[in-house]
Amino acid sequence: MTCRDISKRRIKGIVHCHTAMSYDGSIPLDLLCQILKEEGFSFVAVTDHAKGVTADQYRSFVDLCHKMSSDSFVVIPGLEVLLDNGDEIAAVGIHEYISSTSARDVLEQILQQGGYSIWVHPHKRERANLDRYDCDAIEVLNGKMDGSVAPNFYLFFHIRRLQCDGKKIHQMFGADLHNLEEPRSVWTECDVDSISETEILKSLHAGRYTNHASRVNIPSHNKSLFANTLTVLLYRFAYLSWNSFLRAMPESVRNYVIRFSRRIVSVIKSAR
Repeated sequence: MTCRDISKRRIKGIVHCHTAMSYDGSIPLDLLCQILKEEGFSFVAVTDHAKGVTADQYRSFVDLCHKMSSDSFVVIPGLEVLLDNGDEIAAVGIHEYISSTSARDVLEQILQQGGYSIWVHPHKRERANLDRYDCDAIEVLNGKMDGSVAPNFYLFFHIRRLQCDGKKIHQMFGADLHNLEEPRSVWTECDVDSISETEILKSLHAGRYTNHASRVNIPSHNKSLFANTLTVLLYRFAYLSWNSFLRAMPESVRNYVIRFSRRIVSVIKSAR
């Protein structure tokens, strides 16, 4: 397990987030920053879709991200690039637009710009070969696809195995926020010397971060195949079983059960 450096400061942020610049996003950047600051976050790594965005638009967006940043909250600009084969790579912390859709070119440009590359929702279309790309991280939990309880067990287990075999790869939880109605219950905590884009990127590259969801905490790099594995398995099984139970219901009943269960959760949380 990556040991925490107690001399550093631990800060909380959202990774893999979309704003109104994305064709499918609806959150104005200023409102996003306001909400996240109020909720105790110190940074957000925006990865808007490259589709439909020009180089000039992206340059203006990078400038806006820097204007919205301060010594207490940082907006890290980035893109989610759709590759030729339909896979998507999130480029965190890049300042120049990437127009290529070739995996080799995209990863090379991210590296040249000092960014952090994440293969996001790798199982969106098919069960992928996790050796396909030489990324810095692979998203093992996507807030939209996997919920906020526990990571995809297949991804979690196989990346652990790759790490045991010596592959330099990190596990990442991505919120994949597109609107403010979606929960902010998937986040990342980084160990930094100060709150700045440079420090946060340095923390990501070094793997000095921990992934958090509502029920599990997973370090970016853990060579033990057993640590957290049982917890992840149990919560993932419970999540999948609950979803199967809901899908078997008529829609009207399903919506009632969901609302009722959320009230119960709120009551339990407020009673703690």
